[in-house]
Amino acid sequence: MSRDRNAAPDVGAKFSLSDDGEELFSFVIDHGTTIGPRPATDEDREKHAEAYEAFLASAPEPEGDDPAPKRRPGRPRKA
Repeated sequence: MSRDRNAAPDVGAKFSLSDDGEELFSFVIDHGTTIGPRPATDEDREKHAEAYEAFLASAPEPEGDDPAPKRRPGRPRKA
């Protein structure tokens, strides 16, 4: 039986986004113990600056509220 020694998740601070776009913070101690997730605070961002920078680099761009493209008027309807 062979096991991949790198199968355990990376330990340390993790930032993520919730479904509604809120930044979350969690801390992975080992493969079975995680503290969080909870809303990220400024203190979390300062204490774990490297993890936060990595999160910002990998986070998807926020989608703007672009209005739907305007359609050109078509032919008038027949009466």
